[in-house]
Formats: sequence, C-alpha cells, structure tokens
Amino acid sequence: MTISNDSTILHSDLDQHYHRSDIEGLRAIAVVPVLLYHAEIPGFLGGFIGVDVFFVISGFLITGLLLSPKKHSEMSFWSLLGQFYARRMRRIFPALHVMMFFSTAAGFLFFSNLELKEFGVGLIGATLMISNLVFYYGSGYFGESAIEQPILHTWSLGIEEQFYLIWPVVLLPLLLSNRVRRLRLICIFAAVLSFIVCVYMQPERANGAFFLPFSRAWELLLGAIIAMLPQHRTACFHTSTTAYFGIGLILLAIVVIGPASTVPGWLTLLPCLGAALVLLARQSQLPVLASAPFAKVGRISYPLYLWHFPLLSFAYMSEGRAQPLAIRLTALFASFLLALFSWHYVEQPFRKGTLSRISGAATAGLAMFSSLLLIAIGTVAWCSPSWREENPRVTEIDLASRESNSLRSACHLGRFDPAEIAQNRCRVGNKAAPALLLWGDSHADALFP
Repeated sequence: MTISNDSTILHSDLDQHYHRSDIEGLRAIAVVPVLLYHAEIPGFLGGFIGVDVFFVISGFLITGLLLSPKKHSEMSFWSLLGQFYARRMRRIFPALHVMMFFSTAAGFLFFSNLELKEFGVGLIGATLMISNLVFYYGSGYFGESAIEQPILHTWSLGIEEQFYLIWPVVLLPLLLSNRVRRLRLICIFAAVLSFIVCVYMQPERANGAFFLPFSRAWELLLGAIIAMLPQHRTACFHTSTTAYFGIGLILLAIVVIGPASTVPGWLTLLPCLGAALVLLARQSQLPVLASAPFAKVGRISYPLYLWHFPLLSFAYMSEGRAQPLAIRLTALFASFLLALFSWHYVEQPFRKGTLSRISGAATAGLAMFSSLLLIAIGTVAWCSPSWREENPRVTEIDLASRESNSLRSACHLGRFDPAEIAQNRCRVGNKAAPALLLWGDSHADALFP
C-alpha cells in the first residue's frame, strides 16, 4: 500500500529548499548564544533560548521530509517509516556516541565514585534518548551543579528523538488515508494544547515544563505547521523584512530572557516565533544568514552543540567555578576543532560517504551495538560500589553536598499547598505545640533538621 500523492498543503518546491542556506545561518544564530551562555560570557544570559530555535527548525525540516510528494508517492508506509528512522540514526547517533565515549573516558578519570554513579545514570538515559526524563529528577538545567554533568545538554536530543518517534507514526497514516487536509488542524490543536500545558505547569512544576516532551512539543509543532503552509498562501511573507523581523525577535529574547525567567512559557514565544518567521520568509540568499561565516558555523552546529558542554564541564571540574575566562574560551575553541573533525570524519561518512550506502538494517545493527556498549558502561558506572579508593572524608563531603530537606518539595513557597499545613506535614518535633517557625530561602532550608 502506498501513500497517495496529495500535496496541496505543501510548498511546491519543498524538496529543493530542504537544504536552504538561510536555515544553516539560523542554526548558527541558535548555537552560538548557547555556547556563550554555558561559557558564562557576559551579555548572553538568555543564550539558552537557542535550543528553542533548534526545536522549531527540527519540526520544520522533519515534517517537510515526511510530507515530500516525491517520497510519499513512490514508497509504502513501512518503507518510508524505516527509511526515516535509518536516516535519523545516521544523522544523530555517530557524533553523539563518539562524544559520549569521550565523556565516559574523561569521567572515569575525573569523577569521584558518587559523581561516576550519577554520570552512569545520565549515560544510560542519553543512550536511550530519555535523558530529559532522567535530568527531570535532578537539580535542573539552571541548578548550581548543572555544569558538573557533562551530558546534561543531551536533554534536548531526548525531546527531539521522542518527537521523531511519535510524529511520523501519527502523520503518515493520515497521508495514507488521504486526510492530508486535516493535518494542519490536528497540528495546530496539538501545538495549542501543548503550549497550554506548558504555561499551566509554571512555576510550580517548572522542572517538568522544561524537561518533559508534552510541554515542549508545541515548539516542534510550530515548525511543522510552517512546513505545512502552502507557498501560494504565504507569498506575502516571503520577504527579507519578515526574516529580519524574525532574527530581531530571537536577539530580543537573548536580551530579555534569563535563568530567572519563567521558561518555557510566554517569553519562549519570542525565539520560537522568530525562528518560524525566518523559515516562513524563505529568503535562502539573505545576506546575513547566507554569509560564509554563518553558513559554516550552521553546518557544524550539531557537533558543536555536542562537544561544547562536556569540554566546559570538565574544565570547570579541573579549575573550579573561578576558572579564568581564558580557560572557557579555550574550551570553546577546542569545541570548534572537535566539531570540524566530527563533521568531516564521523558524520559525513555516514551521511554521504561509504557508510551511507549500508542498508537500514545494518545501520540499526551498528546503532544497537554502540548503544548496548554505552548502556553496559553506564550500568557498570552506576552499580559499581567504588571505582577508585578515596579518602573517606571526600565521600562524606560528597554525600553531604547531595543531602536535601525531604519536606522541601511540599513546603517550599513556590510549590506550597495549604493542605500540607492542615495535615501537619510541614511540622517536626512536637506537632501539638510548635515553638519555632523556619522562614527563609535555600539557606534557611539547609538549617532544617
């Protein structure tokens, strides 16, 4: 059974614009602020919004690929689905797994026993593409200890891969049953619902809103909606003015958003709508985005994103939070070098070289072998009682740094539930006659017995 060739909702020349130069430039605008934010460069407190731009781009490109008239008129549902997943594995896994093997080797050298256990859990999660769910239960993206987790940044890949897992299965059957005209309505409804959930979860469940896929899906679906809009109906937006306005929204987001902002949420609309406008403008030769520096950085944006955080993380662990700016800039420079190496010698062979011609089954086999090896290493790191001999005092301090008030979640002001007081859950000692009220911030929380 094949999917019918109803392409009325598609851009007529979607395939030839799949590799648009302005999209490469948009990737550069997305990745550079992320790097500068993680390197703690002044002026880039909102740099992490680059990840939101990546989400919109991913939704646009993946949906465009799936809706390509040339492809779905010639291939069966299962063939198209298999080809899609094989292509995703070739695109995502090689560079990701090389980075994780490097991080693992460095982790066994740098980490304490307790740190290695935590890393092992994260490694398993990242390999299974569920690291966003693993880190959801951690200290969060903006926590003080975030920089000590070299593969924390893989949370965004988890969001994308979970979208890739579900979206084709939802989209392709609708194409198969000639319901392509309903796709936009379904996509819009799902995006609005996801955004409502995202806003509703803030601020009481901020960690969930940040890491969980259903509160992030609207960003990828926004890109999907742009891919579905017919070109002849959006011609009025195909201007450089639209693109520059979109870039302006992204830059504005970097300035006005920061770690203390309620994100994701209403403010996240700034970078997401900005990215959507750039995609909608279809200005592939826009002077800024199509320039050589932007195009080159955009081309290596994926491996650059992969490599920068582990290098900054290990630099932090070797130098401490007071590390000189020169150390952080050196780590970023090394990230560029490793990204170039990864793009030429790891990614390209799987995408366009000899390894690109291996079958989907062989690709899946290689991915499975590498994944199982990483999971095995992660399990050893997680379950091993001790990797190296340590001063007992080091272990004691490490454990103490991880202690937390068991009542903090229930009695913290941001998550406060009056019912907890009624049930005496926020009281200790003689609950009948409390003599002391503990009121304060995280420092007061540390005093809690």
